[in-house]
Amino acid sequence: MVTPVFACEVWDPEVGANVRAPRMATLETIRRIRGVRIAGTAKLVDERELDNGFYPRTASEGWSEPTSPARQGDDPPSRLPSLADHLPPHPAGPLRG
Repeated sequence: MVTPVFACEVWDPEVGANVRAPRMATLETIRRIRGVRIAGTAKLVDERELDNGFYPRTASEGWSEPTSPARQGDDPPSRLPSLADHLPPHPAGPLRG
C-alpha cells in the first residue's frame, strides 16, 4: 500500500527558528512531532519504506538552515492529481481551480 509523505518544518529551540526536518514524514507523524507540512512536497511511497512514520528509513543529512516563509507556497492543483484519494479532506471544502 502507498501513503503520502511530506517535507516538514519543526521548531528548533537552539536555533530559535523553524528548520526543515532531514526526512519526510506522514501527516500523522508531522502532527505527532508538532511540525508543519511544507506545501508542494508530497510524494507517494510504499508503507514498508517508512521508519516510525518517517521516509526514508535513515536520514542522509542533518537539519537544514532556518526556513523563510517566502519559500512556502500553495500546492499547484496540477501537482497533486495522484494524491487526491490519499489525503484527508480539507476543512474548508474541495479546492476549486
